[in-house]
Amino acid sequence: MTGRAPALRSAVGLAWAVSALLGPVIVADLVSAWAGWGLSRVWQEDLETLSGEASRAYTLLMLPTMAAFLVWFWRVRVNAEVLAADAHSRSRGWAFWGWFVPVVNFWFPYRMALDIWNAGRGSRLRSAAVVHAWWLTFTLSRAVFAYRRWAIPGSAGERSPENEKFFLELGAAADTAEAVAAVLAIVFVWRVTKMQRERGRPGACQDAPFVPTP
Repeated sequence: MTGRAPALRSAVGLAWAVSALLGPVIVADLVSAWAGWGLSRVWQEDLETLSGEASRAYTLLMLPTMAAFLVWFWRVRVNAEVLAADAHSRSRGWAFWGWFVPVVNFWFPYRMALDIWNAGRGSRLRSAAVVHAWWLTFTLSRAVFAYRRWAIPGSAGERSPENEKFFLELGAAADTAEAVAAVLAIVFVWRVTKMQRERGRPGACQDAPFVPTP
């Protein structure tokens, strides 16, 4: 008696959830960046209020957004194993832990995203530029935020006017990069979801050869 071949599980619903949550995050990032650039030039009470509201909205949105994205990422990784079992450089568990373990979280999620992309496209020539661009802007925003915390410590009242201006400019730059990364993340989510959906249709060849992306 033979067992049933593993089937792909739809990631469409999760893709919609990720997109719906990332939309407000993008708005919060852009509002925060705009307010930050403005405050770095001239202090205005309404801009400071707007910046604070954007930061609070961002904080409330991040946990559910991260949770939805991680569930989607896990789902498409499992699907990718069905499509191309030998296309993966890391074990499945790193699809979750790779985002949280220090140092490796700058590389493992990106490498796994490329593996998922390769498995989804099979032998079709589809550029992974969106994966590279998404990870570059996401990593840039994290690096700028980390540098700001290290280079300019203290609260607003403790920093000199020059340091406060630089602090606000760095925050605005990081918010802008993160907004771009979020837009690219939505593109990445839907392209992977669409590729897997196409490969999972009846009659589609799930074990088609693929050309790895470096």
